[in-house]
Order: sequence, then C-alpha cells, then structure tokens
Amino acid sequence: MSADSGAEPADGTLFDAIIILGGGLTAEGAPHPFVTARLDEGARHRGKFYVCLSRGTTHKPPPRDDNDFPVDEATASAQYLVKQHRIPAEKILKDTWSLDTIGNAVFAMAMICEPMGLRSVLVVTSEFHLPRSKLIFDWIVPLWIEGASVTYSGAPNVGLEGELLEGRRKKEEGGCANVKSQASKHTTRAAVLSFLLVGHGAYNCAPKAVALAPVDQKVLDSY
Repeated sequence: MSADSGAEPADGTLFDAIIILGGGLTAEGAPHPFVTARLDEGARHRGKFYVCLSRGTTHKPPPRDDNDFPVDEATASAQYLVKQHRIPAEKILKDTWSLDTIGNAVFAMAMICEPMGLRSVLVVTSEFHLPRSKLIFDWIVPLWIEGASVTYSGAPNVGLEGELLEGRRKKEEGGCANVKSQASKHTTRAAVLSFLLVGHGAYNCAPKAVALAPVDQKVLDSY
C-alpha cells in the first residue's frame, strides 16, 4: 500500500476505482465545501470507476429533497461529479449503505470492489481525515482483496479552519486509537462483519437507548 500527496500521477495512472469518502451535506442537500474538495481531487485522477461513499451520518438526520425523500450523500456527490466534472454517470458507483468510515471501507470492498474485480484503488478524503481513513482501509482492504494496490490522496480542508478544524482533528485523534484497537481484535472478514453488523451501534438492531457522545455544535454542523 502506498501514500500519495495529492499530486497528479506523472504517468497518468489509471486506477480501477477512485474511492471518494463522503463527509456530510448542507441543510439544502449539497456536499460541504471540504467534501467538494474531495470530489474535485478525485476527479483529477483517471479511474475506470469513481465510487462515491456514504448514505449519511449517525450525527444528524439527512436533509430532504423537494419531494421529502432523504438525500443520500453518495447521490449528492455523484451528481456533483456529473455536473461539475462531466464524468459519465455509467462510470460512477454509489455506496448508499454506510454511515461511518469503517462502514465506508467494508461496504466499498464487500459490495463493489471485490465482486467487480477492482484491485487498484485510490482513496480520497480530506487531509484532516486521512490518518484515520488510512488506518481503516489498510485494515479492511486486504481482508477482501489480497494483494490490492491502495493509494491515498488528501484534499484541502476547505471551509474548515481555526477552532472548527482543531475540533475535527481532535475527534479524529480519538478515532484513530479506537480503529487500532478494533483492527487488532477483528482480523478476519467474519470477525469484521460481526463487529460491524452486531456490535456497531450504527448498524446493529439494538435499541438506541444510549445517546451519542456529546459533540460541539460547530463540529456537529460540519457533518
């Protein structure tokens, strides 16, 4: 696995899949500026497919469209790639299942990349989000695709600055410690799926009696 600073590949590398992580939507259902920066970064690279991730987030309800249907992050991201970068719709794949970054990786691998034989992937997210994303994909990808080639690219933290960016970074630091702990305990596909679908509060069927850990309102608004 390799890391990438975000520079355009000099050799015009063609990836099987360019995986672009979601990061939340505005109240109007549009990707936040730091998410469009991820999409812009992904669009600069050549891919057989562009994979837009995430149904939404556990931190707040999704926005709704004019017909009162919930807007999936992956759908909003896909529409941005089509409209702003003229990427053909048939080259865009959507993960409309995941609700967090671990789910991003598992569903992208289990439902899209492994069955479709997409072995060389570029994972794109924001710079502040990259360390935890790399830990997660380095853990999950080899369990589904042996010998996969994974490259990472960090997009600018557009719209996140000062205390808000610091708040997101602190939250990510705590998340990194949790990922390392989970990765050490769940080392097979079966173990990961059991953890995700039975043990993870975003996906299991347990009553949601325990409130989410408090999140600063400004940080919450950035999801």
